[in-house]
Amino acid sequence: MSQIPFVNQLGDALEMATAHAPAPRRRLPGRRGWLVVALAVLVLGGIAAAETLRSSTNLAAGRISCISGTSNANAKVFSYDIEANGRTPQQACSPVMRRPAGRLVACDSARYGVVVYEASGRPGQCGRLGIRVLPATYAAADAHVHRLIFALARLYRAQNCIAPATLAREVDATLARLGFPGWRAALQLSPARSSTGPCGQFPATGSSASDPAASLDNQHDIVMINNGAARSMDSVTGTVGYRLIVASGRRCYTLASIQRYVRRALAAAHSPIEFASTAEQAGTQAMLGRQRYYDEGCAIVVGVGTAADGRTIQVQLQDRSSSPASASGNVPPSAYQPVLRSP
Repeated sequence: MSQIPFVNQLGDALEMATAHAPAPRRRLPGRRGWLVVALAVLVLGGIAAAETLRSSTNLAAGRISCISGTSNANAKVFSYDIEANGRTPQQACSPVMRRPAGRLVACDSARYGVVVYEASGRPGQCGRLGIRVLPATYAAADAHVHRLIFALARLYRAQNCIAPATLAREVDATLARLGFPGWRAALQLSPARSSTGPCGQFPATGSSASDPAASLDNQHDIVMINNGAARSMDSVTGTVGYRLIVASGRRCYTLASIQRYVRRALAAAHSPIEFASTAEQAGTQAMLGRQRYYDEGCAIVVGVGTAADGRTIQVQLQDRSSSPASASGNVPPSAYQPVLRSP
C-alpha cells in the first residue's frame, strides 16, 4: 500500500515529461521514448499488483470470523478463528452458521480480516457496514496460502520428532520455494520448566496438537514454531487423554481409583506416568458431566500432556480435598508425582 502515492507521483511526472518533450524528428518517430514510458507504466503496475497480492496473501493467511446476522447491530453469535482449508470464506462459515454458502457475504475488515455475514439481499452490504469487499486477488492468494499450509503439514508429518531448528530451516526453504517473500520461520520455544518436549511443532489448537494453519502470523509475516512432544506421543495423550476426561464424568472415582484407571488406560504407551491434583478454580465449571462428581467430592481428569522430556505423561486431576492451584491455574512441574496420596 505504501507504494501507491509513489506510483501516482511518478505517473504525474511521466505525464508532465511527455507533455513538455520536444517534438521528435521524422527519422526517429519517438518509439524509444514511448517504450520507456510504457515500460515504466508496466513496472509501476507490477509494483501495485505485487502490493495488492501481498495484501491479499496476508488477508488469506489470517483466520475467518463468522457472524450470525446481516450486520454487527443484529449479530447473535460470533465464531472466530475459522480455517478456510481450501474453501471460500462463505463455504467455511456455512456449517458454523447453518446457512447455505450462497446466502452469505464475505467482507474485508481492516481490523478483523475476513468477516462473513448473512446476506441482506441488498447490494453493497460490505460498504454499508463501513468495510470493503474482498479484493479480486483474494481467491488466488487463498489458494497460495492453502498450498503453503499443505506443505507445512507434510513437513511436520515426515518425521516422528524433528528438532525445532531443523523444522525452522525447512520452513524457510518452503516459504522461498512457494514464493512468500518477507516471510520467515520464528522459533517460539517454551522455557525448560514448562516445556512439553524436545520436538518442533506448530501451535496447538483445540483439535490438533500441531496445526500449520494456526502457525501463520499475518501481522508479522512469520510461521511460528513451538516445542513439544513427538507426534506419536501427542497422538496417545490426545486420544486416550480425551477418553479419560470423558470417563471421569460418568462415575465417581476416588483419588486412588482414578490413578489406577489412568494407568490401565495408558499401559500400552509404555511411558512413565505422573499425577498432580488441585482444587477447582473459583468461577470455573467442568464440562462433560464432571462437575457433578467433583461437587460430590470425587476426583476428575482435567488434562493429559507430557513433561519436558517428551516421554513422561502428566495427568492433571482435580478434587475438592486438594490444595488450590495458582492464580493462573497452571500446575508447576514439581507438583507432578508418580503416586498421589489422599490428603
